[in-house]
Amino acid sequence: MFQFTRGKPNLPPEMMKAFDLHGIDALLGLLVRSSDGYSGTTRAVPIQLESVTVTRGQIEDWLKWKATKDQCWMMVGVIAAVAAAIFSLSALIR
Repeated sequence: MFQFTRGKPNLPPEMMKAFDLHGIDALLGLLVRSSDGYSGTTRAVPIQLESVTVTRGQIEDWLKWKATKDQCWMMVGVIAAVAAAIFSLSALIR
């Protein structure tokens, strides 16, 4: 169901900045197209991203972290919406 993030992935700041700059959709597209012909789609396949060389594993770790971070904020929003509905319902009943 809901997983809490264990913290940021252990990546250099310039790599995190490059990931944030490109965004989730571009990185997912990059993962789909990346293969070196020998090891296929293993986590160790190097990918040139601007001036930073990253691996598939680093991109996957960042994407998992980003997804759990976004999921946490969605859960907070759902809880706030349910609380607002309960308070408005109690105001109507009185």
